[in-house]
Amino acid sequence: QMLQTFADQAVIAIQNARLFNDTKEALERQTASAEVLQVISGSMADAQPVFEKILDSCQRLFAAEQMSVIVVNDNAHAEFAAWRGEAMAAAAQYGPIPQEQTFTGRAIRERRVVHVADAEAYLADTAASDMTRTMRSVVDRMGGNFSMIYAPMLWQDGGIGAIGVMRQPARPYSEKEQALLKTFADQAVIAIQNARLFNETKEALERQTATSEILRVISESPSDVQPVFNAVAERARLLCKADGGRVWLVEGDHLRGMTEYGSAFGDEQHDALLPLRATSVAGRSVLERRSIHLADVVPLIDSEYPDVRAMQQKYQHHAMLTMPLLRDGKALGVISLLRKEARAFTPAEVKLLETFADQSVIAIENVRLFNETKEALERQTATAEILRVISGSVTDTQPVFDAIVQSCRKLFAGKAVALVMPSGEMIESVAYASDSDDHADNILKPWPLDRGSGAGTCILESRLIAVADTAEGAKEFPRMPQLATALGYRSCLFVPLLREGRAIGCLTILRANTGTFDAQELVLAQTFADQAVIAIENVRLFNETQEALERQTATAEVLQVVSASMADATPVFEKILDSCERLFGTRDLAVFLTDGQTLSQPTAYRGSFGSWTSTSYPRPLAGTLSDMVLKRRRLMYWPDALASPEVPEYMKQIAREHGNFAGCVAPLEWDGRGIGTLNVMRRPPRPFSDKDQALLSTFADQAVIAIQNARLFNE
Repeated sequence: QMLQTFADQAVIAIQNARLFNDTKEALERQTASAEVLQVISGSMADAQPVFEKILDSCQRLFAAEQMSVIVVNDNAHAEFAAWRGEAMAAAAQYGPIPQEQTFTGRAIRERRVVHVADAEAYLADTAASDMTRTMRSVVDRMGGNFSMIYAPMLWQDGGIGAIGVMRQPARPYSEKEQALLKTFADQAVIAIQNARLFNETKEALERQTATSEILRVISESPSDVQPVFNAVAERARLLCKADGGRVWLVEGDHLRGMTEYGSAFGDEQHDALLPLRATSVAGRSVLERRSIHLADVVPLIDSEYPDVRAMQQKYQHHAMLTMPLLRDGKALGVISLLRKEARAFTPAEVKLLETFADQSVIAIENVRLFNETKEALERQTATAEILRVISGSVTDTQPVFDAIVQSCRKLFAGKAVALVMPSGEMIESVAYASDSDDHADNILKPWPLDRGSGAGTCILESRLIAVADTAEGAKEFPRMPQLATALGYRSCLFVPLLREGRAIGCLTILRANTGTFDAQELVLAQTFADQAVIAIENVRLFNETQEALERQTATAEVLQVVSASMADATPVFEKILDSCERLFGTRDLAVFLTDGQTLSQPTAYRGSFGSWTSTSYPRPLAGTLSDMVLKRRRLMYWPDALASPEVPEYMKQIAREHGNFAGCVAPLEWDGRGIGTLNVMRRPPRPFSDKDQALLSTFADQAVIAIQNARLFNE
């Protein structure tokens, strides 16, 4: 019984020791995993400290010297991420190994812990393969037999690596040890995924920040695209891990470098102009309107991209990525990234560059729209200012003409602008504006109204004429080269001032450089020409209205005198002559009365009629101007007394002695009988318009009313 008691006590001791050791091992394992988790929480951006901590724990808990953390890269090759021991350090120097040739690959493929208790026995029983050759090299490095265990690092449906532990002498790993290594593998996966997610989030934030910064630059630079290009090139180089980057814009048949490549290439403006052709990577990207991604351009230089040779020899770059700047299917330019190493850009980097390209297009469009809006506003402001001048200058066209030429010179960047009008057989400038006074005398000098000049042809043919090069314009306008030399211009635009389909003048815009006028400029110039016509018409209508008002007022005043002078027509005659003197602009006026046989002296007169009547009147009615008018019973008008065969000799003698004149005579008739005439002369001869003649007839009728009123009153 005592012996049985001692045996039971021995069992208790053994169990206590086992439980204690199990508890101690569990605590050590729990502590190790907790320490690893602590490192994971403190190293979100980098899995390397976690790998190192796991290997430290494995070294302590598995009593092993050779161990490693192996990860699978994007090319399905296994490579060492962390290790302990000389054998592992030597193996790491060989670089990545195809996954299928490693125990890492086997553990991932079988999705379980791989345990080899005796490496020598395993090699003896396994047929020769790449994996056994790799294992043989490890046995040779370790200098003897060993046991090993590989726990896969699994993520979703695939594997991202494994943790391997090898110990000498060979001793199998317990299930607890295998479970512990699997726990460490799971923790390593957590660390890797944490770092990946953290870095992806960080990169996404950096990209979002970069795009936000570029949008800020766009918003701060609505009129200049250069700051945006500079920001795009800098951010693209940084975030896409490129050594150089540049923004190019299409300029005719070339690409113009808008930024530098970057400090890695010395910030120099090398090849600022690049021929736009498919033999360069950037050129082909623009022509084919697609991105081009080359991990190494060197093998393709001779066959596809010979234009890249000089730049590659200078910069020694290999990887290239280009992204076209597309707007409505048209390439405006391209962003080009360079790497000195032969390493492809990631899909995320390609996508980011596409975003930068879109932002560059937004910036270009913003600047274009801003400039178009600014130009439209300037044009609208200019036309509004001219309309304001028109509204404030209804009696004079000159302020309007001056405002038009000044606005045109500013908006068209013209060397000189002139408004020209025909004057007889010549053309004269009625307003002009120039960038200098060097050619003022030539601009103001009249020139012939013919088809030898652009302005003459514009007026004669009532059509718009645009000449991009005055040297070429000589074929159609022989005098143009001579005028261009005198005035110093190389391109020109002539816009007719049309009234009822006929040109009454011409707006002339002269530029110092050759080049065509675009559609907006033609529309704007036509608007200015129309405004000039409006000003001319306004003044004409105002003057006509004013003249009509003055005539109406004059006739009303005469009627007022008629009503107030019923017994005597003389005040009416005097009032009529006062009105004629003011409205016709002459002092040679008279009212003649007749009894049908004799033409009496003027009943009322002004100017030279006073000296003539003392020697010439009274005289017989026959053969006089009054006789001719009364017989024909209508107003008669002679533009030139000396040249008219109808003017009697005695009047021609007066014209020779006192000065030639234009004459207009209206009959005074009552009850079908002539009782006198109203005579007006202009010296020197100036024409009487139809309105003048109608007004004179009205005054004649009023004179008759006054005469009859006086006769009836006296009777």
